[in-house]
Amino acid sequence: MVVYYHQGTRKGIVSLISLAVLSYERYSTMMGPTEADASNYRKVSLGIGLSWAYSLLWTLPPLFGWSRYGPEGPGTTCSVDWTAKTTNNISYIVCLFVACLVLPFMVIVYCYGQLFRAIKQVREESDHVTWIEEILRDAEKSSTTNGLKGMGDMA
Repeated sequence: MVVYYHQGTRKGIVSLISLAVLSYERYSTMMGPTEADASNYRKVSLGIGLSWAYSLLWTLPPLFGWSRYGPEGPGTTCSVDWTAKTTNNISYIVCLFVACLVLPFMVIVYCYGQLFRAIKQVREESDHVTWIEEILRDAEKSSTTNGLKGMGDMA
């Protein structure tokens, strides 16, 4: 039964950590100077492996006495014992909250924030380039028109 609790909690943590790893991977790919290499699976394998290892690091302590696993709410699901008011249990829950929710969330917000900022900057530069192209195009039209008028005066 404890294995079931451990596996359920572990998979929940892996899902959030995987989202943080994915956001970092997107950030590093978009902001890095090199092109993405679709044939290199080393980074992908490393990200997956680290997600599972990090999850294991945070789900093993209840098996060794730092907090414990038990049924939640109406007893239909199992997870960390959220109801125990001991210092041992509260310290684990606070650490779990910070390490497995706040930290991954901050990584996700930072990475996507930087990506959105870069996209906005590229868009503003693109708008500026478009504006310059329009000015040059108008200048070409007026010089071509003026050049034709001057030829007509010569005749």
